[in-house]
Parts: sequence; structure tokens; C-alpha cells
Amino acid sequence: MPRREINAMPPLRAAKTFETFCVSVDDGGVVYSDEAGGTWFEETIVDLPAHILNGFMWAAWGVYDYSLHTGDDRAGNLWQDPVDTLLINLELFDTRYWSLYEQSGKRMNMLTSGFYHSLHIIQLRVMYQLSGKAPFLERAERWGGYSDNAINRRRAQAHKAIFKILYY
Repeated sequence: MPRREINAMPPLRAAKTFETFCVSVDDGGVVYSDEAGGTWFEETIVDLPAHILNGFMWAAWGVYDYSLHTGDDRAGNLWQDPVDTLLINLELFDTRYWSLYEQSGKRMNMLTSGFYHSLHIIQLRVMYQLSGKAPFLERAERWGGYSDNAINRRRAQAHKAIFKILYY
């Protein structure tokens, strides 16, 4: 049996995948432009964009990686848009004791689980490493402090339980 590289992705498939990052949600892509002109990559396509934080950062990294792999200037330029959008909107995901999973506009905010809160912290550190933008590292450290506080952890768990009762 011929040996096949596990990480090999056909260039055509990668290019087609990247194209979804150049098309609005309304036209079948994954890009949502907010009222301020911010660029969001949507993990799920729902009537009111959810802006799922971890999925947004994963998608931004995909554009970054595509840019590195292909040298595509469009991808390089597109990478900066979600960086700027996140810098402007990161505050919206901070409850002052925990991080939010998304911004769906529900009456009660959807807090992250402990796992996703820790993931957000790691992702923000990576965003800092990739972009050099200090606010990402500062927010990661702040959210890490939230995790270290037992009262914050219990408060987040209680909030999450009430959210699940109300919405699931």
C-alpha cells in the first residue's frame, strides 16, 4: 500500500476552504460584518450571529496558517481583520469574574465551562504570540486570575447551571 502523508491537504481543497472566509454568511460563507465594520468568522450560522469566541480564534488561526502556507496576500490581509475585531470586542466576553462562550444576545449570557474558560486563556496567549498585541496577553492573565479564585469558579458554575435550566 502506498504511504500517504497524514497532514497533506490537496491545494484545491485548501483554496476552496479559504474562499469561505472571503464570503459573507448571507452568501454562503462564514464572514459576518458587524455594525462597526468588524469581521467575525462564525462557527455556526444562526439568525443572530453568535460570535463563538473559541471558534472565532480557531478560524482566524486557519486564515493565518493558510497565509503562511500559501503566501496568499488576501489571507495575510484578512488575518488582521479578526485581530482588530477581537481587540475591539474582547471586553464583551469578560464578565469581571469569568469569560463568555459567545455573544448570541440571549437574556442571560452564556458563560464558558471551566474547560472553555481555560481554552480561551490559552487561545488569547497564542493570539498574543501571533499578533504581538499586548491586550491579548493582559486579558489572558486577567482571566487566569478569575480561574484562581474559588468564589469566581463557584459563581460561574452556578450561573452555568441556571443558564442550562433556562435554555436547555
